[in-house]
Parts: sequence; C-alpha cells; structure tokens
Amino acid sequence: ALLDQGKTEAVVVAEHRADGHPSALGQTVPVSGIPLAQDLFRHKAPLVVDDAGADPRLGPVCDLIDPDNTICLLILPLIVEGEVMGSLGVAHVGPRRQASLSGHSFSPEEVDLAWRVAGQVAGALARARLAETERRLSAAVEQAAEAVIVTDAEGTIVYVNPAFEQILGYSRAEIIGRKPSIFGSDSRDAGGHQQMWQTVTAGRVWQERFDYTRRD
Repeated sequence: ALLDQGKTEAVVVAEHRADGHPSALGQTVPVSGIPLAQDLFRHKAPLVVDDAGADPRLGPVCDLIDPDNTICLLILPLIVEGEVMGSLGVAHVGPRRQASLSGHSFSPEEVDLAWRVAGQVAGALARARLAETERRLSAAVEQAAEAVIVTDAEGTIVYVNPAFEQILGYSRAEIIGRKPSIFGSDSRDAGGHQQMWQTVTAGRVWQERFDYTRRD
C-alpha cells in the first residue's frame, strides 16, 4: 500500500492473495488517526499483530484483511530516504478459531525475510521516484526560455537545451563536446571562465555576466 503526499490515505497498489479470499486491490484506507499507522510512522520498524481480528489499533484496516479468517499480521514500512512511503503487509490466514490452538505468529526468521523484501520494494520505489523527478526536471529544462548548458567536471559541454540553440544559433550536434569559452567575444571572457571554474569547483556559487557571440 502506498501513502498519498499528506499521509492521510493509503491505496493498495499490489497484492498476492490465497484462493477464495477477497481482493483489496485498488481500495483506499484512511490512515490518519489509526494507531497502528502512527506506530509505523514513528518507529519505522516491522509491526506484528498477533490477533488481527481483535486488535483495536487496526481500525478501518480490518475491512481489508477479512478479519474472520486472518489470524495474525506482519506490517512493514516501505522507507525511501528516511521517509515512510507505504507498507508491505503479510497475513497468516485461516479460521480464527484455530488461532488459539496453533499459537501461530511470525518467527524472527520470517520477520527478517519480510523485512529484506520490504527493503527491495522500497529500493524499487526510490528508483521510480528518481526517474519521475528526472523526467520532470528534463521537461522543465527543455521548455525553459533561458539557455541551459550542462558540462562535465572538465568543462566540456554534454547538453544544451532548445533555448540555447535559438539564442546562440548553434545546433546541439555542433556544440556537444566543445568548451563554453568558444563563445567568448574577447579575452576578458576567457579570464572570466577561468574564475568561474575556480569558484564552482570550490563548491561556491558563481554569478557574473558574459558577452557571448552568436554563430552568425
């Protein structure tokens, strides 16, 4: 289940269920005010619910777990960059009347295995979020009205946006692999580029003005 940005609701986005048990896929559960959810946010650690049908901490979550046939639950946080993004839940299912006879709960080995799986799921979420962030950043740079140049650590141009091509008249193919200093209109700009690189490689912000020459 994944949380919304305000961490007020969780949506079930994937599931694997035993035959004959109802699906919860796509359902939304309010999490604000649910003690178990708050425990998950606060402790960021696996939670074991030994009696899923009677634990008051579950609140509306009971509607998703078939309380008449769920003996115990293991709920693990999905943590991305130190923040809980959702949860992975594992249920031991069977007639609840057998719970007192079987005494089944999750062993430390089972919790450890599920915890490792949750870590792998969280890693996949982190990569997906990074890809989405990069996609949005790329779209913003591509559509910007200002010229944007990206270089490597040696100052070689590896990317320019469409506004750069329009403003300076160079195509990407012509400029990738070159140095920005080729646009300078006089010797003062050459010295300015050197000062700029000394500043940014020292980890500081550089701000100044260059007079560049268009291709024509």
